[in-house]
Amino acid sequence: MSSPRRPGTALIGLRALLGVGLLLGFYLLVAILMVLVTGTMIALAVLVQAVFHQAGNFFLWLMLGASGGGAAMLRGAFGRMRSNRDAEPGGLRVTEADQPRLWAEVRALADEVRAPVPRVIRVVPDANAAVHQRVWLFGLIRGRVTLVVGAALFATLDRAELRAVLAHEFGHVSGGDTRLGPLVYRSQRRLERTVAALQGSDKALDAQLARVIGVYLRLCMRVTLAVSRSQERAADRSAARVAGPEALASALTAISAQSVLFQRFTVGFAVPLWKAGRYPTDLYGGLRAFIAEPCQREEAEKLREAALARPTGRWDSHPSLGERLALLAELPSAGPSGLPTAEAGLRRGAGSARDLLDRPDDLERVLSLEIAREITGLADPVPTDWDAAAEVYAAEVVGRAARAMTDAAVRVGGRWDVPGFDQALELLAAGRGHELVSVSAPGADAPGDRDPQVVRRRLERVLAFVFMTVLAAEHGGVWKTSWEARFELEWSGTPVGELVDRALDGPDGVAAVRAELGRPAVDLTPVPPLEEPVHAG
Repeated sequence: MSSPRRPGTALIGLRALLGVGLLLGFYLLVAILMVLVTGTMIALAVLVQAVFHQAGNFFLWLMLGASGGGAAMLRGAFGRMRSNRDAEPGGLRVTEADQPRLWAEVRALADEVRAPVPRVIRVVPDANAAVHQRVWLFGLIRGRVTLVVGAALFATLDRAELRAVLAHEFGHVSGGDTRLGPLVYRSQRRLERTVAALQGSDKALDAQLARVIGVYLRLCMRVTLAVSRSQERAADRSAARVAGPEALASALTAISAQSVLFQRFTVGFAVPLWKAGRYPTDLYGGLRAFIAEPCQREEAEKLREAALARPTGRWDSHPSLGERLALLAELPSAGPSGLPTAEAGLRRGAGSARDLLDRPDDLERVLSLEIAREITGLADPVPTDWDAAAEVYAAEVVGRAARAMTDAAVRVGGRWDVPGFDQALELLAAGRGHELVSVSAPGADAPGDRDPQVVRRRLERVLAFVFMTVLAAEHGGVWKTSWEARFELEWSGTPVGELVDRALDGPDGVAAVRAELGRPAVDLTPVPPLEEPVHAG
C-alpha cells in the first residue's frame, strides 16, 4: 500500500530546488565577486602602467596584498567543513534487547505515520527529540534513520504526550523533510563561515565583501526558515492525525516550559557537582522533584504564558507556541474514519512516558555517568546522592560568605584571640551590625547603607550562612538539598531563620542564642597584636 501524501508534501520539491539553488548560487556569487575583485585589480594595474608608466605588476601584487584579494572568502566557501554530515548523533544507544517496550512503541508509531522504522535509538540528556537520516546525491538516496529522544522527556511527559512528540518527528521523515535538510544546513554554515572570515579580516575590501555576502545570507535565511516553519506545521498536522491534537498540544505546552526548567536545574544542581568532579546518581529523579516544587510550577506557568504571548518571528525556525496551538485547535479530535483515535483511550489511562523504559533507574544512572565523564573529562567521577550534593552547594556559597563575615567581625571587634563568630554576636548585641556590613562588603557605600532595614536585610542572609557553618561543624547539623533554595541545614534545635532573628533583636536575643549554642560572652577590649618573631642572623 502506498504511503498517503502528507499535507504540505509539495514543499519537498521546493525544498530540493531551494537547497540546490542556494548552494550553487552561493558558489556562483563567490565566483562573480572573485572575478570582479581580480578584474578590478588588473584593470587598475594596467591603468597605472599606462598613465604613470610605473610597474603594473608590482602595483597589482601590492593591491592584492592590501585588500586580502578575497582569500578569506575562498577559505569560507571552499575550506573543509569540520562537521561530518554522517556523524552519529550523541547520546546513549539503546538496543531492542535493552528496551523492548520502547522499541515496540516506536515501531508501531512509525508504521502508523508510514515512516521507516529507525535503525538506531539514542537517549540524550535534554528535553528534546529529533530524527536524523543519512542522505546522498542531494537527498535522492536515503539511508538509515536514527531517532533521538531526550531523557528529560521520559522524566516529565506522560506516554500520550511522548507518543505525539515522536509522531511529529516521524512526520518529518515521511514528509521528506530529512532529505535535503543537511544540504541546506551546510549551505548556511558555509555562508556564515564565509561572512565570519571576512569580518575577521582587517582589510577594507574584505569588509565590503562581508556586507555583500551578508545580504545574500539574510535572504537565504529568510527563505529557508519560512520553508522550515511550513514543514513544522505539516508535521504537527501529521502527528495530530495519529496521536491526537490534544496530546500534541499538551506536549508542546509542557516542553515549552520544561526545557527552560531543565536548563535551570542543570545549571543550579548538576554543574556544581561536575565542577567538583562528582555526578548525581539520580539526575532525573532530581529533575522530577525540582519541577514538582510549587515555586517551579508557578514558574512553569509564567514561562507558558510568555511563550503563548510571543508571536512567530521571521527568523524563527519553528512557528510560535501560540500559532501551533491555534492550528491544532482547528483539527478534529477523531481519526479520518470519524471514530475516536486510539490515542484518546491511551490518554485516559496514560501513565508516565517513563513506563516505556525497562529498568529506567539504571538507564538514567548510566546516562548521568556518561554525561559527567564527557563534561569533567574524568573516567570515574564520584557518585553523589542529592543529600550529599548539598555539601557541595553549601561549600560553594556558604563557606565564602561565612568566612567574609567572621573575618569582618575579627577586624571590627579587634580580638585576634577570640573566634569571629563570638565577636559577631557581641557586635550585634552592641548595635554595631552596620560595621559588619560595611567591612564585609566594602564596596557597599550607597546613601542608604546606614538605614536599619537595609542593614538588617543584608545581615539576615549572611548570618544565616554563618549560623549554618557553625551548626554543621559543632552541633551535628546535616546538609540537605532543597529544590527551592538549593540547600538547607537540618539540626535538632531552633531553626536557622529564628536564630538569625534573635541575633538581630538586640542583647536579649543574642543572649538567648549564646545560651542555646553554648557560646560565651566576650570582651571586645582590643588586645595588642602578636609581636613579629625575631629571626636570628
